[in-house]
Amino acid sequence: MTASVLIELKNITKRFSSGSATTTVLDDVTLTIRHGEFVALVGPSGSGKTTLTHIIGGLLQPTSGKVLIDGIGLNQKSDKQLSYYRNKQVGFVFQNFSLLPDYTALENVSVPLLLAGMDQQGREQKAKYYLTTMGLEQKLHHFPAQLSGGQRQRVSIARALAVQPNILIADEPTGSLDTQRGEEIITILEQLNRQKGVTLLLVTHNAELAERADRIIHIQDGKTREVLS
Repeated sequence: MTASVLIELKNITKRFSSGSATTTVLDDVTLTIRHGEFVALVGPSGSGKTTLTHIIGGLLQPTSGKVLIDGIGLNQKSDKQLSYYRNKQVGFVFQNFSLLPDYTALENVSVPLLLAGMDQQGREQKAKYYLTTMGLEQKLHHFPAQLSGGQRQRVSIARALAVQPNILIADEPTGSLDTQRGEEIITILEQLNRQKGVTLLLVTHNAELAERADRIIHIQDGKTREVLS
């Protein structure tokens, strides 16, 4: 049975203006992604990959076009509704980890749960669970500077998973890691996709990583095309 469409982009254009200059980053992009798919987004720097994922994740609004998640348009949502969407349905994993340096691993994972209104005991229990799932049960009270790059990325993944998202956006998640640690991280992401059914969007320059996805979408000069295997 074919999975239903989760993400639908219709004629998405995104322009940025600086003074009198206007740059078109995405140009009339139409794209669908189904529930549980693992899709790799590849392309050169500045091609629009991150902008595309930020629009899907509700961090940016398109200049024109429609974004539908499970058939519901993001364009019509209020700021409060978009915040709810980002906090409840989307998890982000970034190349630079984006951890708060003065917060422990446990506190970093607890932040989105605090924003979701969960009480302290609930936050700690859930954060501990996901950090333990990442193999970090001995690092709960360590600060980011006390962790290796691979461990910091695992904290970042635990934080993303704590909200139990339908969509996981991983933007160059192995870019700051050595080969071994990078393989560990991509294996974790694959398992989340295959075993938990999380829809995974992987932004990467790495052709070998992209080949592990169900589909590869190439982005260049603001336009997309599917790479057929």
